[in-house]
Amino acid sequence: ACARPETLAFVRLIHSYIADTGTEIDIIVGTVLVDAYGKCATVDDAQRMFDRMLKRNTASWNVLIAAYARNGYLDEAFRLIQLMQQAGVTPDQITFINILNSCAS
Repeated sequence: ACARPETLAFVRLIHSYIADTGTEIDIIVGTVLVDAYGKCATVDDAQRMFDRMLKRNTASWNVLIAAYARNGYLDEAFRLIQLMQQAGVTPDQITFINILNSCAS
């Protein structure tokens, strides 16, 4: 988790640098940014990054689901699993581990 406020500032700085340099935010970079924002408890930023991604895979969905679950939004995490399936992406073991870990904590 994002233990220090400067970590979130650093994530935002890196995201701005990527955008400013015109670097393509592909599926890997996008997924890492979603994960970083989620670990910094900025679920809104994680969702916005996810929404901007042109392509998503199971890992992309999993980090967004984990962000919501980790930050106490279990209903939204479950809703995202449904949306994931509607988008034609099959949940995997990691999808359910993310939810179960959050339920256990």
